[in-house]
Amino acid sequence: MCWAVEQSIESVLITDRDGVIQFVNAAFEELTGYAAADVVGHTPSILRSGEHDARFYARLWQTVQAGRTFAEVLVNRKRNGDLYHEEKTIRPFRDHDGEITHYVSTGRDVSTRMQEIARLERLARYDGLTGLPNHDLFTQRLREVNAAAANRSEGFTLMYVDVDDFKAINDSLGHDAGDSMLRVVGSRLARAVSGNGSVARLAGDEFAVILPDSADYASVTSVLERIFGSFAVPVPFGNTHVPLSVSVGVHICAGQRHDEQELLKHADRAMYEAKNSGGRRYAFSISSPVKGDDPGH
Repeated sequence: MCWAVEQSIESVLITDRDGVIQFVNAAFEELTGYAAADVVGHTPSILRSGEHDARFYARLWQTVQAGRTFAEVLVNRKRNGDLYHEEKTIRPFRDHDGEITHYVSTGRDVSTRMQEIARLERLARYDGLTGLPNHDLFTQRLREVNAAAANRSEGFTLMYVDVDDFKAINDSLGHDAGDSMLRVVGSRLARAVSGNGSVARLAGDEFAVILPDSADYASVTSVLERIFGSFAVPVPFGNTHVPLSVSVGVHICAGQRHDEQELLKHADRAMYEAKNSGGRRYAFSISSPVKGDDPGH
């Protein structure tokens, strides 16, 4: 084996045409924790993490067996069980007759880079204070739920949630208290809705809830009861306990595709109706017939 391959800072793995490992270099051993004696005679499946399905590996083999280079980031597993991201290139090598005789795989650990990409993607899609989906991710999910409900000719429910007297909390206790209350609101909403839908923080003290499989009063009011019940206990902060309550606008949509911005406006108007009626309550906005009796506000 040539000295350059032996000393390469990239992990190198060479197999025969059947995918049986014939050689690995020192960089491979350092990256994976496997010594050459552990893997020679085996296939690269020893590194599989379970993160890629059978179709992924079928595509990989179809590519290289057709004589083309395969290049992608794989999630592999080290000998100690740790997962890592490897930027891998697999090239087929041919003999003088044009027949493939070997596959040469080179790779390098890009776990740090992938973690940073994942962190940035999360920052772009999730609220930094509460950890909930942000406005952009919420809008995407609303669009998906809206389309899916229309395809099934079924309904769903959208809730617009606003914290009552939030400005007074900020003014009297400070912004640290306000931030703490917003985190509590997010966690209590998420627990109340858990298993039924998803919660997002839109901006400031405004939150939203999507119930993708609920379009009747009975199921929606059941969730509302859990939401309002979750705010029965004041929140300890410093030497005081802060009472928290919310106003909720509920928009039940059934039967057809709607404009997402219009849906939000309906829920938002219902929320303001609840708030203008004294807060600590909910109000319904209906765009189409729904099952069950109108429970009022």
